[in-house]
Formats: sequence, structure tokens, C-alpha cells
Amino acid sequence: MRYVLRLSVGTVVFLSLLGGRGGIQPGYAEIYKYVENGVVHYTNQSPEQREAEVVLRSSAPSSAKKSAMSVSTGSSQVAYRDIIHEIAEAYRLHPELVKAIIKVESNYNARAVSPKGAQGLMQLMPATAKRFGVTDSFDPEENIRGGAKFLRYLFDEFGEQNLELVLAGYNAGEEAVRQYGNKIPPYSETRNYVKRVKSLYAPHLAYTRTRSAAIYKYVDRDGGILFTNVPRVQ
Repeated sequence: MRYVLRLSVGTVVFLSLLGGRGGIQPGYAEIYKYVENGVVHYTNQSPEQREAEVVLRSSAPSSAKKSAMSVSTGSSQVAYRDIIHEIAEAYRLHPELVKAIIKVESNYNARAVSPKGAQGLMQLMPATAKRFGVTDSFDPEENIRGGAKFLRYLFDEFGEQNLELVLAGYNAGEEAVRQYGNKIPPYSETRNYVKRVKSLYAPHLAYTRTRSAAIYKYVDRDGGILFTNVPRVQ
């Protein structure tokens, strides 16, 4: 069966719809994107006679060890979910942003210690932990709360709209951001960090922005399933 997700140009698409619960299960497949008559299409079949780009590619786990690691990480995510949501709400943060930072910082390892001495889930440096009232960086709730306080401080400092500067400040410190004229410092580690967190957070942010819009489901004459935010005229 052919599957297509169709949305108007300019609408931010939450691609996880293609592979999430109740969605399309492509196995180890590719998702293609093409534009036709001003409408953006996403499909798991290579479009014939059209220019298309691959926007999502799934691949098999490289080993059983990798699979086991994913299960372990997933269990940790579930274990900390309620704490993350509660603390994120208290500090006016998107919980998925906090989760993305934890994933990049420590891969949900509450005992993680970096070569530079950052500790715990959100990898707080001792000075940062002390600054935001954390007495035990290896306590998951304390660590997440300290990281959330730091994030809230950075958003207040650089503005809600400046996510990249907030992430750069979290990684390199707010003074480094100021030193470079309120721009991302030219450190490869910091630039890569910003990209990695944004790549994890962006689909959730896109969903938040579009979830209030109605999505219509239709079956075309070929038996393909189409999702669109434009109601079909009968």
C-alpha cells in the first residue's frame, strides 16, 4: 500500500507522524519529499517522473548490543519522564527541550561525568550546580532542576526566540556568547552541540506549532492513504 502525508507549502511538518505509534511502519525504508501543484507530499515510494529528495531514512540496528542500549536508554527516559515534565512546567520550559539536552549531554546516564568534570543527567559543572542550588549533581531530580534553572536564566538573558544562543550558553557559558557579540561562539564543540540538540527538539517543536490545525485523512482511488490540512471539496 502506498502512503502519503500531504500538507500545504509553508506548514511545518511533524515527520514523526510517519513512524510513530499508530503511524506508518516503513521498516528499513526511505521517505521522499516532492512538491506538486503547490502541495508538499511525503511518501515511502520513490515518486515516478518527479524530482524528490530523501528526507527520512531508517536503518537496521548495527548489533544486538546497540539494540539493548536503546532499550536501556528508553527505560531511563520513562523513569524520568514525570520529573522532567513537572520541573519543565515550573520553569516555563518545553519538556522535550529538556529531554533533548539530557539525551545529548549524558544519554540519560545519571552517573555520567565528563572529562571536564560536568556531572549527572544535564552535565552540570560544579560551579554551575552551586550557582543554582544543587547539592548533589548525581541526584536526578536535583540535577534536572538545576539544569532547568540554568536554562530559564539563559532564556531570560537572551530571549525566548533565541534558542541557539540559549543552547550555546548552556554548553559554553553565557559569557562566551556575550564575548562573541551575542552569537554562537566559534567552537566546534558548541556548534555541534547546538545542532544535535536542535535536531532532537525540532520535530517536537514543529508538532507543538501545528497540533491545533485539523488534519484530514482520505483514501485515494489507488488505495493510498493521504493526510492533509486542506479539507477536500466534495
